[in-house]
Amino acid sequence: MFCKSCGKKNQDGLMYCEYCGTKLSSSKQAVTHGQSMSSGNMGTHSSQINTPVSNMYSGQENNVNQKPKSNTGLILGIGAVVVLICIVAGVSSGRSANQGTDYSDENEYQEYVDAAYDEYGTNADYEESQQGTETSQEMLTKAQKYASEKQYYTAVKLCNDIAQGDKNYDKAQQMAQQFTQESRQMVMDSVTEELNKLKSNGYYDGAILTLNNYIESYSIDELMDMQLLYDLRETLRDEYVQFILQTVEGLKAEGDYDQAYEVIIKAQELVPERAGQLQTEADALDIKHRPRSIADFETYIDNEALQTLHPTHDVDALGNEHSVRAWITYYEFLDHYGDVKVGLDGVYTRYKGTVYVHKTEKFNESKVLQFQMIGDGQVLFDTGIIGITSSPCEFNIDVTGVQVLELKVIPGDPSIQSTVYIAEDLFS
Repeated sequence: MFCKSCGKKNQDGLMYCEYCGTKLSSSKQAVTHGQSMSSGNMGTHSSQINTPVSNMYSGQENNVNQKPKSNTGLILGIGAVVVLICIVAGVSSGRSANQGTDYSDENEYQEYVDAAYDEYGTNADYEESQQGTETSQEMLTKAQKYASEKQYYTAVKLCNDIAQGDKNYDKAQQMAQQFTQESRQMVMDSVTEELNKLKSNGYYDGAILTLNNYIESYSIDELMDMQLLYDLRETLRDEYVQFILQTVEGLKAEGDYDQAYEVIIKAQELVPERAGQLQTEADALDIKHRPRSIADFETYIDNEALQTLHPTHDVDALGNEHSVRAWITYYEFLDHYGDVKVGLDGVYTRYKGTVYVHKTEKFNESKVLQFQMIGDGQVLFDTGIIGITSSPCEFNIDVTGVQVLELKVIPGDPSIQSTVYIAEDLFS
């Protein structure tokens, strides 16, 4: 049979549960049956009272020779009851100490769980909660210390390690965001400071390369917002283009158009994203269009009279130094008639420079000549009669729309070689 209290199975015939000491239902039936038997006996005794006296006496006569019954059984029964009571008390005590370990009744088990939680669980949870709060607070303190030392990566990691649901979780997330922003600002301040130093010294190309290196190195930084660096690069590229254009204008003002062209090409290679913005200026400075010396033209209508060379320093008869790129000679004996024509194709507007008569041993102070520039048949410049003792003649003529420019030496004595030097000349 099964105990209704603890659910354990007991042997048939037991009055009390051998596990929890609860009286078994079958034992109750046994007691009831015993009481019925007692009542039956009483009925029997009553009937015996009504029986004839002779019968009673006859019964007694039958027992006259029997020995009186012993009290040993009664004593043993009382002892057994005492032992059973002790066992029941011990089992009940054990059940109280180990309550909840073995229940078949779900409601009764839940009552045990609730009771145990009220007695032990609340305090345990509280202590665990307090311990967690103290640990997370220590982590936040350490994070603040690391952040003060600019070790933002460690500081943010400590904040992010605090679990969701912790008392300090929201505070940790706010601190992580703050440290992340401080880290980004520190990087941007450092990068901007270095770039400004380079730009202030005119090293824009170095600034571009430096920023590209920063972008590559910070691309794996979890805290860095790369868009900040990308935006900074776009701004720097725009500044670089303006710097290049200003540099080109300065070189053009100095007449160094070749260098200006090289600067443009180099800039396009460094920032190909801005090549289109620089292309217009590059076209203006291209070999077909950029201003240059008469010596830079590749074809001439009569190039026998024109001698070209790389810039060469020369001194005129008055001791003035010049950078000479070409000279034109009239020498009848060699069929050099001092007449050179060059195609401008209408792409230039001005032509300036200096001309003078070169001092040679063959010349004497009486040696004279005349030099003219003729654009599409119209005289644009005329030196008049000049000699080796004459001052250099500067020219700055308008060649707008001129297709063909003619440079002509007219000798004073056709039998003698006459040469004009062209110095510091520049088309624009």
